[in-house]
Amino acid sequence: DYQFDAKSCAVISSIHNQSSDINQGVVRQTAEEQGAGDQGMMFGYACKEMDNFMPITIEIAHIILQELAAIRREGKVMTYLRPDAKSQVTLQYSDDGKPERIDALVVSTQHDDFDEEGKMLAKIKEDVRNILLPRVIAQCPDKVKVLFNSDFKLWTKSLPKTMAVLLGGLVSILIALLSGYFLFRNAGIPQFERVTAMMTGIYTGGTMNFSALGHMLEVDPSLITMTLTFEEIATLPFIVFIVAGGYKFFRRLLPAKESDDTVAEDTKNVDAESFENYHGMLQPKTFGRMMLGFLLSLGMLAIGAGLSLLITHKINELVVILTITTLAIIASFSPKVRALPKTFELGMFFILIFSIVVASKFDIHHIKGSLQILWFILFVMITSVILHVIICKIFKVEGDLFTVGHISLLCSPPFVPPIVEALGNRKVLLSGIVIGLAGYAAGNYLGVLIAWILGVF
Repeated sequence: DYQFDAKSCAVISSIHNQSSDINQGVVRQTAEEQGAGDQGMMFGYACKEMDNFMPITIEIAHIILQELAAIRREGKVMTYLRPDAKSQVTLQYSDDGKPERIDALVVSTQHDDFDEEGKMLAKIKEDVRNILLPRVIAQCPDKVKVLFNSDFKLWTKSLPKTMAVLLGGLVSILIALLSGYFLFRNAGIPQFERVTAMMTGIYTGGTMNFSALGHMLEVDPSLITMTLTFEEIATLPFIVFIVAGGYKFFRRLLPAKESDDTVAEDTKNVDAESFENYHGMLQPKTFGRMMLGFLLSLGMLAIGAGLSLLITHKINELVVILTITTLAIIASFSPKVRALPKTFELGMFFILIFSIVVASKFDIHHIKGSLQILWFILFVMITSVILHVIICKIFKVEGDLFTVGHISLLCSPPFVPPIVEALGNRKVLLSGIVIGLAGYAAGNYLGVLIAWILGVF
């Protein structure tokens, strides 16, 4: 198509005498006079910056070109791309030789002549920023991701408000659950103390914590399915409301200051693929390292089961799940563990399977006698939103950060990118992910705390 193959290329042979300057280094009278002849320069050296002993700059440049080629072959976006591209990365180091940030990225590529020069340049820059770079960042280990410093620096400036959203959300959810328990305690909901504690999981990390707490607290499986079904019925309209423009309501309730670094009306087209990207999971190199993470999780399961047998002389799911949660949090501090590729996506795959299994157990005939659970869930949801807004108002948190934080706690981190895309504000993305991950970590502990307060143990 581009005349870039063996059948269409022209081969020109132009052989002439060697340059006299080069010949001086080649012709010799003795071995000691032998020169270098023709010369070339090569940049590169072995170092410990990356696991493959390459400098960070050349490794990032390689990833940029690999992802650019993958985008071109996929043919879904940046369809104007042609073969042949170059990239250069400039890194800023600290005085003690440690990488601090990426100072400049250069990407040069052949492309179709699809518009006026100025418009083409603007379009290519936008696509590089919003399509290419998120994919590049997703392929980089954590120690390299932080060097893409624009969003990271903005996030560190908003860290106090991020913590206010996280802690405010947890407090509002706990208050809503406990007040809902005392309001509905005589409504005839079976195993209500356990259901209330189990609901802590759905509001601090989503289905994964909800299921773990349900099994820990020995809630009847049909009741787990019914509660989760009603929760989904209550949550779906709220998500649709937010995506359809309801976030503007929270922007009015929690207006942002013009100088606030966490809000940007003009940052559109966030690429959600960079945060849950299943591309390349089955490639041999990626799959092998990903399975190391899976084996690590199985090891944690074995340790949890062993502790359970040692302490209770039986398999106690409370001990097992809290052990797994604690060991996983400890392991997350290891750079080598965090660098294992696609483990988040693998976990999400198992969650999707779990969701299908749960949905298959649903029995519509149980709905009529269980509507009190739905009213309880609606009360908790509405009360937690109101309390969370009040807390965010006190700490002067802007509406977008509240919205992404509340959704992240309610639905888990995978829901954050599409919400951010609806907001058109990529600067709250990292905060939303962090809030959701913290909810994952805290949910099981808080659920056990609620169960203890309500006298389950």
